[in-house]
Amino acid sequence: MSLLSRMMGTPETIEIPYPPQSLEGLAVRWLQWAASIHANRSAIDDTTGQFAHLNQPEDVWFLAGCFGGRVSRTCTIPPNTKIFLPAVNEWFDVAYQDIYGTPDVSKLYGSLSVDGIAVELDEIFIQNFIPIKGVWGNPVNESAREHPFAIYGLWKLLEPLARGEHEIIIRGGGNDNFEMMIEYQITVAG
Repeated sequence: MSLLSRMMGTPETIEIPYPPQSLEGLAVRWLQWAASIHANRSAIDDTTGQFAHLNQPEDVWFLAGCFGGRVSRTCTIPPNTKIFLPAVNEWFDVAYQDIYGTPDVSKLYGSLSVDGIAVELDEIFIQNFIPIKGVWGNPVNESAREHPFAIYGLWKLLEPLARGEHEIIIRGGGNDNFEMMIEYQITVAG
């Protein structure tokens, strides 16, 4: 795909060195998804859920975290669709690592509940740098150029939810006094 296409907001498909349905593969795909949308329509910066549907893949539904604070979002998800989300995550590039070293991920924490039931999270740390291609102005690196990232986070792949209304609450925090809470009111319908 051309640089011009990525500048205009067309999502990029990348090859990843993990099976696409593995936790590592999903984390890379999630970051690529986050980079595939300009910041003014990004699910990460979204305060209502109005952009949650943008560029969703066919085989899984990605939910976004936020850059801090408290957010309430509403969205509709198709039935029989798994959900993948970070409770907290960091991505960092080679330049960051060269200057600051590997981030201290031991300070990160997160929690997840679905319909009031706590759900255990999975730790994913991809230390090799994976090239991510975004659109111009994306919230990951703001660039339409390929950029390599390492990824860390506490994530969860949820099995499809039953049709109807659900509440997903995500909490996370860690480095530099970062804290966030997201309440998703989800309808499974379609």
